[in-house]
Amino acid sequence: RGCLSIETFRDGMDFYFPDKSKAARFMSFLENVVPVRVKSSKKLIGMDDKSNVANFKYTNLIEICPLCKDDLLYLPAKVARNLGNISRTVLVKNITDLIHVIDPLSGQTASMNPDQFWRQPIRPIITAARSRLTRYIVLGKEPVVTERNVSKRSATRKHRNRLASVTVAKEDDLGVNDKQFEEISHIGYLMKSGDICLGYDLTETQFVEDEAEQTRSEGKLP
Repeated sequence: RGCLSIETFRDGMDFYFPDKSKAARFMSFLENVVPVRVKSSKKLIGMDDKSNVANFKYTNLIEICPLCKDDLLYLPAKVARNLGNISRTVLVKNITDLIHVIDPLSGQTASMNPDQFWRQPIRPIITAARSRLTRYIVLGKEPVVTERNVSKRSATRKHRNRLASVTVAKEDDLGVNDKQFEEISHIGYLMKSGDICLGYDLTETQFVEDEAEQTRSEGKLP
């Protein structure tokens, strides 16, 4: 509302406002719904020496956090420690003005504020695009309680009780082979035999991030 025009291009959008206050309200809205980083500048475009009035053009560059819900992250060791010794392999649970992550193997959750994120920006090792997800069929499950990553911010009893050891098979493998996978899931309590679920197949994925790829090749990823 109050925007004069909008231009879109490959890496973003340009919004043009008639005055500084309307632009400030728009920036305030973005800061309340997603983690952002703002850089501001101004340029003198006109000056009336007689009346001593200057006309400036204000430009605000807003960079929005590139993460999305269900992205898979491999946190730097220092970041994981600062988030209560959470596992380095986490899923983005949801995005608000904070970045909420969850360890799918323990149910432990943590949140990053914009300052924490932009101090050391993190790129997902796998994005949540549907084409990157594999369809699995649930064959069975058992409730499980784990004490992994016990700390002051460790998973609550409520979250631990929601964990389940789930036996699944790739939908494409049915009738072809008997290969099955058994993994702990933070949403295992929602699953039942015969359900179809989506997940990341880390056994056949190569990561650009060297440390994550080394961990995967050593079989240390779930």
